[in-house]
Amino acid sequence: MIDKLALGTAQFGLNYGIANNKGQVKLSEIDCILNYANSQGINTIDTAIAYGDSEAQLGKVGINGWRVISKLPPLSNQCPNIRQWVYQSVEASLERLKIPCLYGLLLHKPNQLNEDRGAELYEALTEMESSSMVEQTGISVYETDELSLIDELTGLSIVQVPFNLIDTRFENFFKKLKENGNQVHVRSAFLQGLLLMEREERPKKFSRWESIWDSYEEFLKQSGTTRLEACINYVLSFIEVDNVIVGVDSLEQLKEICAAADKKNIVYPDFFKNQDAELINPALWSTFE
Repeated sequence: MIDKLALGTAQFGLNYGIANNKGQVKLSEIDCILNYANSQGINTIDTAIAYGDSEAQLGKVGINGWRVISKLPPLSNQCPNIRQWVYQSVEASLERLKIPCLYGLLLHKPNQLNEDRGAELYEALTEMESSSMVEQTGISVYETDELSLIDELTGLSIVQVPFNLIDTRFENFFKKLKENGNQVHVRSAFLQGLLLMEREERPKKFSRWESIWDSYEEFLKQSGTTRLEACINYVLSFIEVDNVIVGVDSLEQLKEICAAADKKNIVYPDFFKNQDAELINPALWSTFE
């Protein structure tokens, strides 16, 4: 199960995550995290051009031999040459990462493939996949309707989705994605750390969902399961999931996740699943109090 884990690196380049009280991870700690991950059979890194200096930090540590997935930022409306922009963006990423090839290149804003210049963007991605710079392309999605792009554009191999105990919107699509030959990569297993917080640590803005937290606490108590064990084993339990991306800000956190991923046979109820966008979409958390 541990070998399904992939390292998320937003914390390596940014002060990222609602539960992150340590700030950006130091270079020496990144080195320790990567060494330990490698010793546990973890071989995939998920990063992005938009993750601050994450790519540069990884390049300094050295990541030859890792499967590296990066993401293109949203395409600017003023971009004069999409093909050139994609090529130069990937070339710059490889220079920062100090590797010859990306395992995966994803779009951070896949709906741009449906816009006026979408065909040109898709063609540029296809060309990158046939080059020596990128092995596979794909999309990082936020809403289920974005998955229609997979049916329309068959060259996209990797699909990255948010998925956790509360946000299970994509569960019913897993089987079809695998039948289509797609890789399913899951992010937000801890909902940016919100699902790992003790009741007294959780920001008051989330108290409107008190019934969910009560159900969650009762489940943990009755099952004898920690928050971390519940969260990580839930997403790992789906056979269709190829990789679960976990972001850490210390070696100790990664060790705890690896230890927790070894717990089996947890029976999960359905009663704390929720589709309230303000709860399951971290991009909206700053819009309410």
